[in-house]
Amino acid sequence: MAKSLNYISNLIVRSDMRQKLYERRYDHNSEDQQYEYRDTLKELYIRILKFQAKSVCYYSKNEASRLGRDVVKWDNWDSMLQDITEQEVDFTQVYDIWKDMIAGEEYEKLSKRHTESLDIMKLISDNIVGFQQAVASAQSDEKRTKLIKWLSSADPSINYISARDKHQPETGDW
Repeated sequence: MAKSLNYISNLIVRSDMRQKLYERRYDHNSEDQQYEYRDTLKELYIRILKFQAKSVCYYSKNEASRLGRDVVKWDNWDSMLQDITEQEVDFTQVYDIWKDMIAGEEYEKLSKRHTESLDIMKLISDNIVGFQQAVASAQSDEKRTKLIKWLSSADPSINYISARDKHQPETGDW
């Protein structure tokens, strides 16, 4: 009986922690999975309360009465503890599903945020590439302008006239 009560008290603490996590996560949402979680936990608490109420009644009796009830197994403690254990297993299964559901929701949120970040980074990258192309084009235009200016500034007629003046008669006749 002492082991059963110890088990029950530990179960209450664990269930209370899970319930607080549940309440913090889902204050106002109402989905089927959340109802199943809440209902399974409620059923577990009901079975625990029945066990505790019966044990209070049991311990309120005198020792001879308790001994007589134990001999004939009147209170059926093992069966009640088995019911609680089975309900805990059911609750644990629902809790695991709930954890997976939370993980899935968090994955979706993170995935969406990641996609948004990638889109923003692509936009920034496109802007940088566009800026680089504009700078390269401007630099290319500037170089072309300098080349044309350099080519235009030389007057070939001056060099031609100078070369003709230096020409000697009969030079290049073979």
